[in-house]
Amino acid sequence: MNNKCLAVTRYGSPHGKPLCIIHGWGCDSSFLLPVAQMFRHRDVFLIDLPGYGMSKELKNIANSLEETSLALFKTLPKHCDVIAWSIGSIFTFKAANLTNSPIDKLVTICGTPRFPKDPNWPGVSYNFIMKCKSLLTPRRCNRLLKLFFRMQTEEILHGKNEFTILHSLLSQSEEIPFEVLTAGIEMMAYADVREDFTHIKIPCLHLFGRKDRFVPCALAQNMNINKMHQTYVFEHSAHSPYLTEPDLFYEKVSAFLEN
Repeated sequence: MNNKCLAVTRYGSPHGKPLCIIHGWGCDSSFLLPVAQMFRHRDVFLIDLPGYGMSKELKNIANSLEETSLALFKTLPKHCDVIAWSIGSIFTFKAANLTNSPIDKLVTICGTPRFPKDPNWPGVSYNFIMKCKSLLTPRRCNRLLKLFFRMQTEEILHGKNEFTILHSLLSQSEEIPFEVLTAGIEMMAYADVREDFTHIKIPCLHLFGRKDRFVPCALAQNMNINKMHQTYVFEHSAHSPYLTEPDLFYEKVSAFLEN
């Protein structure tokens, strides 16, 4: 059993309430620095998932949903709020449902407890996920990452600007091991934490982009299951609404966290 915590980069004010930010696939925590910069008054914890950034030594658990979620659980400070982007939401849903979870409020950005679609669940094609896996080779890692982030932005009005920002953030991130990227794609294909999601007992805000090709905004209906869950869809965004509509993003998230 893994007893280690994940690596953390602190940002903002040490006197503020802890705000933990969890990144997604293909990038480390530095990728969400634009979100951290919106909340300088909070004690921000930018957390690297196993195999990413400063958590590289934990790459051996990157393929384990349970161990990654437990490591995240042990890393989170008491009475924190959490913002989780994309696949980071899967581990956060799991951690939030563990006994004595330290999470007070949870915001997910284009997150989902299950990525592939089924007859009762909007999602991305399982075949598409498997195609991405087949395209990923040790020599193609950078090429596939660039394609992944380009696909996030090509359908939005100012997509070229957003891609430039995403590409710049990606170039500043440390190289991600091939096996970690492969583990992430397999997590997208097979992880299903919908049961954990339905038992969460903290206030949640789930944010989606109308033009997102990876996490359909139709999930807003499926995830608005009771009074503990709120949802919002950004009309002009894809997978990164914090870049596309930053002012509105900050307005919605800060109103939820401070209420």
